[in-house]
Amino acid sequence: MLEVRFTFQACEDLSAVWDSIAADAGAWQATLVGDRSAADAFAASLRHHVELLAANPEMGLERNELLHGLRSSSLSRYTLYYRVRGQVLEVLRLLVTPRGASTAR
Repeated sequence: MLEVRFTFQACEDLSAVWDSIAADAGAWQATLVGDRSAADAFAASLRHHVELLAANPEMGLERNELLHGLRSSSLSRYTLYYRVRGQVLEVLRLLVTPRGASTAR
């Protein structure tokens, strides 16, 4: 399994996503009670997703048209952008997936 590292920008993205979910739990999963619990559940889901990517980095969609070696993977209504450098899976961004965009893989 690859070591996982988040860039500063990815950490900023994750913080903003966590804050937005905590402010509006229904935006992520309406079945969860309590704003912080919804945000914490998303963070746990993201952690699990990143662990799967670290074990299987080829799971993500190749995005060489954006940056050589870049891959993306969808999680709920977000897209995670990452690349592999040696034995490290580097998470570059976590962004809201635009409506109508392909969310394959």
